[in-house]
Amino acid sequence: MHDNPFLGKEKSVVATLSSIFKAQGRSEYVKILDASSPTIEEAEYDNWNGGTYYYTLSLEIPVDIFARIESALSKHEGEIGAKLQLVVRETGNDILNRVIIRPQMVESVSELAVEHSGNERVQAIWKNKPVKIFISHQNSDKVAAAKLSAFLSKFNMAAFVAHEAIEPTIPWQSEIKIALNTMDVFLALLTSNFRNSKWTDQEVGFAVAKKAVIIHVRDGQDPYGFIGETQSLSMPIEENENLGMEIISILLKNPVLKSRVRETLFVTLENIGNFTYACKTMKLLQKAGAFSEQEIQRIREAAARNTYVRDAYNVKDFLAENEPPKEIPF
Repeated sequence: MHDNPFLGKEKSVVATLSSIFKAQGRSEYVKILDASSPTIEEAEYDNWNGGTYYYTLSLEIPVDIFARIESALSKHEGEIGAKLQLVVRETGNDILNRVIIRPQMVESVSELAVEHSGNERVQAIWKNKPVKIFISHQNSDKVAAAKLSAFLSKFNMAAFVAHEAIEPTIPWQSEIKIALNTMDVFLALLTSNFRNSKWTDQEVGFAVAKKAVIIHVRDGQDPYGFIGETQSLSMPIEENENLGMEIISILLKNPVLKSRVRETLFVTLENIGNFTYACKTMKLLQKAGAFSEQEIQRIREAAARNTYVRDAYNVKDFLAENEPPKEIPF
């Protein structure tokens, strides 16, 4: 049996496509891609000239989104497929060249009603933020978890803390399931209390099965089971600002999320209302790698418009080192 070279790369492919469409201002495709559950499967084999394997990217999307685009389904599949062939190139005899969009199957009318309700709750939970982090913690650590969530929100990231985020009138188990199903990142606060909870191990298992980006903070409890294979930080969870900076630094290196996190930081810098956080945001951006000329210009323009950015010491130093070329008078 021929190995699928795209296995495990589905999320990365979709995230790249989404980032390109976002940069081009084509929000309808960003919505489709970000809401999808992608799979890449072998669709056809041609034995001519040594054999060629053809693959299809299948995008399962919520029924309500599918219903809105059904009349233009072929157009949307064609547009995403054309972009896909630009993203995935030089693959030898393995060719990913087709996109199929289909609705996620529901078991009953009642389940469909739950899905519509869930979409509303997704927006309420994550506040339409581009990066969604689920913080798994034991109840006794909820204060530290809430402070960490508040710090991450300064950088336009949503961090779900169950005891803080769930409204009293909403069944909490249902809310947690929605948050787990839609998170980008699973963050486990491994204190000595972590395994005393009836729920944390279940949340960990869910994150592993979902193949989410997993980060764990070791503060009294060593990582165990499948979670031991994931990215680790060893520091007190009470150091919420240092911890938050380290978490964002890790996400900036993640192949699936780095472009989204980088863009989030640029938007944060452009709209910052605090000198201290302007400095912190710039510090994170400088950790993210080399800047394009377009990105340098964004920082110049942010400094021109926003006094907090202009007065940030590391922004000043950066702009001094990256002055625009002077025009030569004739």
